[in-house]
Amino acid sequence: MLTLTRRAPSEPGNRLGGWLPSLGIVLVIFLMMGGLPKVATLVAERGPAALRPSAANLAAGGVASRSEKVATSARRHLGTSFEIGLLGRRDMTDWLLTCRAYGSVGVTLPKSAAEQARKGKPVRSLKVARRGDLLGWDTSKKRTGITHVAVYMGGGRMIDAPGSGEAVREIAVARYGPPDVIRRLV
Repeated sequence: MLTLTRRAPSEPGNRLGGWLPSLGIVLVIFLMMGGLPKVATLVAERGPAALRPSAANLAAGGVASRSEKVATSARRHLGTSFEIGLLGRRDMTDWLLTCRAYGSVGVTLPKSAAEQARKGKPVRSLKVARRGDLLGWDTSKKRTGITHVAVYMGGGRMIDAPGSGEAVREIAVARYGPPDVIRRLV
C-alpha cells in the first residue's frame, strides 16, 4: 500500500511543496476508476468533471453503475445503420439497440418495443429519469401501444435507432415529444 507523508513547505528536504499527497489521491482515484481506458471514456462522455472526487463518483467506488454501463453500451452503436427486413450484423432496430444495451449488464429483454415497455419499474417523469432508463412512445396513428423505444442518456438526450436507412444517433428527447413510458430496468 502507498503511504504518503506530508511535510511542511518550510521543512528541510521538502522539494515537492506538498503536492505529493494530492498526486497520491489522484492516482488512487485513477486506479479505482479502472485505469486509462475507463478514465478516457468517462472524460469523453462527461468532460473533466468526471474525474473530480464527487460524492457520486466516490460512492460508486469509481466503477460505473449498471445504468452507466447501459448508456455506454448504447453509445457504442452510434452510427450503426437501421434497415427493416435486411439480414446481417449491421441492422439495428430500436428494440435490438435496447436489447444489446441492457444485455451488457445481464438484463434480457423481449424482442418488441411494446413488451420491453412493460418491464422494470415505472418512472413518473423525465425530470426524475436517470441515465440508462428506457423511454417509449406510441408512434402509431391508432395509438395501439408502445411502438418505439430508446435509451435515456440524461440531460434531455437519448440514444435512438430512428427508422429505415438511418443510423443510430444521440438526439434530444424533445424531438419525439414527452415519452409515453419511462421504465427503470437497472
